[in-house]
Amino acid sequence: MDTQNSSAPADTQEAVNLYDVFATDPQAETEGKWVPFANSRFRIRSASSKAYQQVRTKQLRAQAPLLRANGGVLPPDEVTAAEVGLACTAIVGWENVPVPPWWDAKKYAGPLLPYSAANAKALMADPRLHRLRSSILNAAESYDTFRSAETAALEGNSASASGGNSNTVNEPTA
Repeated sequence: MDTQNSSAPADTQEAVNLYDVFATDPQAETEGKWVPFANSRFRIRSASSKAYQQVRTKQLRAQAPLLRANGGVLPPDEVTAAEVGLACTAIVGWENVPVPPWWDAKKYAGPLLPYSAANAKALMADPRLHRLRSSILNAAESYDTFRSAETAALEGNSASASGGNSNTVNEPTA
């Protein structure tokens, strides 16, 4: 439908402000926003953040020769490495993340995996957790994760309006 030249009377169209729909929280995009995954929470920064963009730019520069040599396609191990790097950049912290049962639990002080850059890299690089890695990346790339409270409330999708956190990510989309 051509919304610019619609012939419907103005009083029958619902007025939607462009900025009310797309406004995000710049602080949450940079510092991260808590996003629940099962019984755990990850603090995730936006893919549009400076830190994320710096890592992505560095990756693209390093990948350019591989892309040229392989007809524009990265080998699967390079794709995984890039995803791990981006996911680790997106994760700013976490809460209530258990040590995976197939890891050596004796290395840790308790049943929960403490957040650190090394633990984030190990978790995101674990082949059994590729769907978690994809979900982290999806959350970092989704503007819905970082919508301002005002935007979410206007759309009726705020935590109070929906009975829960509107930023819940359950499954990757691809």
